[in-house]
Amino acid sequence: AASDINTANKVTSVNTNDTVYLGYIGVHTGDINGFFIWKKVSLGGIDDLNPEMVISDYIYDDGKSSPVKFQVVSDHLLLAGTKQRIIADLFKLHPHGIVYAGNVNGFAQVALALGAKMTGSSTTILIPKIRPMTSQTQLALQLGANIIEFEGREASLDRLRTAAASIATKSGMWMPKLGFESDEFRTLMHNAIVSRLPKGFDRLRKWSVWVVGGSGTLALTLHDVFSNSIINVVSVGKKIDWHFRGLDRIRLHIAPQRFSEEVSGDQLPPYPSVKSYDAKVWQFVKKNFNSRDPILIWNVA
Repeated sequence: AASDINTANKVTSVNTNDTVYLGYIGVHTGDINGFFIWKKVSLGGIDDLNPEMVISDYIYDDGKSSPVKFQVVSDHLLLAGTKQRIIADLFKLHPHGIVYAGNVNGFAQVALALGAKMTGSSTTILIPKIRPMTSQTQLALQLGANIIEFEGREASLDRLRTAAASIATKSGMWMPKLGFESDEFRTLMHNAIVSRLPKGFDRLRKWSVWVVGGSGTLALTLHDVFSNSIINVVSVGKKIDWHFRGLDRIRLHIAPQRFSEEVSGDQLPPYPSVKSYDAKVWQFVKKNFNSRDPILIWNVA
């Protein structure tokens, strides 16, 4: 049967309290075969999930033209990225837990795992099975998420969502749309962002805002937050242009790479960014440094 949960692989979660697994280094010296690398972290409390935003200043100088200043919203500093800012609120609104079908590279799985852990709830995440497991999935496991992996045709997004819907019906868990697309998400995120912008930061001036677009939900939120700005959305996955019809302040750019493909070389930005996701924004930003408006890049994770 399509997306038969009985034929899927459930991965046992680790649910560590204060450490994150980073990897393994093989060493063959005497009785030592290698080292497991862990990093100690502090999750803090629920109120710490939405800290004041860090907006970092950068200068780009290619040696050919005048240096250009730009700023980056550094949400890569958050364990689960931008979605972390409202994840506790979503679990409070949906106390029976959240089931989600998505991809292995996204940070939604990390945000859900973190939110469930911090609120004492639960989350079940359905993803394709790949090896080696992505760092995002490893982190979600360590935070206690229930991960169910599917292979072959059963791993298509449509079939994953069919399986997730079945779990939601039987368990009473909430199943959000891909990318948490909803008015509920946009309202929560709008309020979270506005409340935690640094003191003195003027969101009402005209910015040239750049953000990656998976589902387009965050881009629509930023369109509301920065109401006088141009929002440049770099699409990296499914077709999302229909989201923005009639919105004359949104500019859509299509990343040439496949969804899971990483950028490299001069396509990599001069700030930390996920190579298969946010980093794809940079190739377009560089081509638009002639903008008369100040540039603000939203680094999601």
